Amino acid sequence: MHFFNQLLFKKINFPVYIFFFLPHMQIFSQKLNHDNNHFKIELPTPSGKYNIGARNFSAIDASRFDSVLKKKGRDIVFQIWYPSLPKQRKMINYIPEVLIKAMQKDQYNNIDSTEILNWGRLKTHTSENIPLALSKKFPVIFFLHGFGMSRYSYITIIEELVSHGFAVISLESPHSGLMILPDGEVYNTNYDEAPDVKCASMAKDVIFTYDWIKKSNDKKLLPLKNVIDFSQTGVFGHSLGGAAALEVCRIDDRFSACIDLDGDPFGKVEEVGFTKPTLVLLNEPVFTENHFPNPESKKKWQDMGNTRKKMWQDIFLKNESVPAYAFVINGTNHFTFSDFPFVTNKYYQNSRAGIIIDKNKGLKIISKYILDFFSRYILRDNSISINKLTEVFSESTLYLMSDK
Repeated sequence: MHFFNQLLFKKINFPVYIFFFLPHMQIFSQKLNHDNNHFKIELPTPSGKYNIGARNFSAIDASRFDSVLKKKGRDIVFQIWYPSLPKQRKMINYIPEVLIKAMQKDQYNNIDSTEILNWGRLKTHTSENIPLALSKKFPVIFFLHGFGMSRYSYITIIEELVSHGFAVISLESPHSGLMILPDGEVYNTNYDEAPDVKCASMAKDVIFTYDWIKKSNDKKLLPLKNVIDFSQTGVFGHSLGGAAALEVCRIDDRFSACIDLDGDPFGKVEEVGFTKPTLVLLNEPVFTENHFPNPESKKKWQDMGNTRKKMWQDIFLKNESVPAYAFVINGTNHFTFSDFPFVTNKYYQNSRAGIIIDKNKGLKIISKYILDFFSRYILRDNSISINKLTEVFSESTLYLMSDK
C-alpha cells in the first residue's frame, strides 16, 4: 500500500486533509496565498448553454452485505443532474440542512463550523425537478467522490459539465464519506477497510446504480431515462473515487472512458494497466527556491515526485491497446479538484500547498480537459486532440501518454 494511503486509512481528525501534502509531501513553510485576503464563499456560474436540473434517488443493493453495519443490503444514494432548456425556477441550496449538521459534527475536513454553516445559505445554479431538454439524448457520466468527502463537494465541476450537455449521476458510497439517507440517517466515514477494498466497493456501487436505473420503473426516473443515452457512458471520480473510476472501466464494458482526478490507482489496474481510454489529471504544487530551507528538503520533495511518476509509468507501460493520458496542472493541490477553492478559506491557509492557481482558471482547465476527453472518447469527436490543450493552457503539462 502506498505510504500516504496508510495514513489516510487511519482514524485522524482531518480525514482527507492530508492529501494537501500529495504527491510531494512538502515540509517547508510559506506565506499564505493572495486569494486568502479577499476570499468570498461563492459558486461560479456555469459557462454552457443549458440550464441544470437535478433529482435525488436511493436504492438498496440486496445482493451485498454491509460489513460496517453488519446487515444485508448496501444503501446507495445518488443524484441525477441533467440539462434543461426551460428557465430555471428556485435554485436549490448548496448543502442540505441535515448534511450541514452532520458536517459540523464530523468536523468535515477540519473546516471551520461557521464556514460550513454558511454553506447552507449558498445557492447553486440548479433547480430540482424542472423539465428536461427534450431536443436530443444526452451522454451520461457517473461520478464518485473522494474518501472522507461528500458528493455535494463537487458541484462546481458537475454543474459545468451538465451546462455543456452531459447528464451526470453522482453517487454516495456508504462509509467512504459522509452520506445522508432519505430518512435523515447519517453514515460516517469508516477507516477500517483497506483502500483497495473500498475502491472495489465503490466500483460495484456504480455498476449496481447503472443496472438499477436501467431496470427501474420509478415514475420520477422514467422521464430521465428517455433523454439519457446509456450507449454513451463514462465515469470519473476524485481521489479514491478516481481510482474506482479506473476499476469500473476495467470490469464493465458498458463504460467507454474514464477519468481519474488525482487519485492513486489500486488493485488490478496496477497489474494490468488501462482497459479503456483513460485521462489522469494530477496536482502539481508550484514552489520557488525560497520555499526550500535546505538542499535536503528539496531532494525529499523531488524524490517523492519521482516515486509518483514511476508508479504511473509502470501502469502506462502495461497499457498496450487503448489511448491514455496523464497531465499535471501547475498550481493545483489535491482539493483543487473539488469545490473547496470556492467555498472554504481553509483551502488557502495550507502552508504546504505551494502557490495556488486562480480558482476560476483552475476550474476552467479541469472542466475543459474533462469535457474534451469525454467528447473525444464517448461522443467519438475525432476532431478533438487532448494533447493540444497544453497549447491552450500553459499551466498544464503532459506527464505521460500512451496514444494508440
